[in-house]
Amino acid sequence: MSKKIEKIKRIIKERGGQSLVEVLISIGVAAILLGSSVYIGRSVLRSNSDVKKTQAATNLAQELMDNARVYADANWSTFYNTSKGSANHYNIDSSGSTYVLASGDDVVTQNSVQFTRYFYAENVYRDSSSDAVSDSGGVLDTSTQKVTVKVFWEGKEGISISEYIARYRSYVFLQTDWSGGANQSLVNSLSSVGNLYSSASSVATGTAGQIKLDGY
Repeated sequence: MSKKIEKIKRIIKERGGQSLVEVLISIGVAAILLGSSVYIGRSVLRSNSDVKKTQAATNLAQELMDNARVYADANWSTFYNTSKGSANHYNIDSSGSTYVLASGDDVVTQNSVQFTRYFYAENVYRDSSSDAVSDSGGVLDTSTQKVTVKVFWEGKEGISISEYIARYRSYVFLQTDWSGGANQSLVNSLSSVGNLYSSASSVATGTAGQIKLDGY
C-alpha cells in the first residue's frame, strides 16, 4: 500500500514539474511575440510617417520647380543671369501678385514638420553637330538652364529633382538708332532696347536713325 502511495506522489510531482516548465516556456514565447509585435508596430508607424513626409517634400519640390518655370518664362534675362552651381541657393516668392526671385532657402511648415527647399541653376551646353545636351564641353545654349530643386527636413538628406527650363517665346522689337555705340550683348526687356548694339565692323552708326557701310 505504501508503495502505491509513493508512486502516486511521484507521478503528481513529475506532472507538476512538467506543467511548471510548460508554463514558463509559454510565458517566454508570449513575451517574445509581444516584443516583436511592438517592434513591428513601431516600424510600420515610422515607415508610414516617412512616406507621408517624402510625399509632402515631393509636392513642395514640384511646386518650386513649377514656380521657377513660370518666373523664367516671364523674366528670362534675370533668371539666366543668376549665379550658377549648387552653392547658390534661390527660391521663388509667390505670396504677392507677381513671382519674385529671392536668394537663399525657403522654409515651409506642414503638419508640424519644417521643410527647407531651394533651387540652383546650371548652364547647358550642346553638341555642335547633334544639338544634344553635352555633359562635357560643347556650345553654350543661352536659351536653356538646368534647374535642380532640393527639399530636406529634420536632418534628412531629403529629395532632389532636376529639369531643363527653356526660353521658348519670341519677342519682337523695333530699333532704328545705333548711335549709342557697342557693348550691349543682351536686351533685358523690350523697354530697354535703347540705341546700343553688341558689336560691328566696317559700319558707321554715329548718326541717329542710320546704319551704313564705312565710306558711304
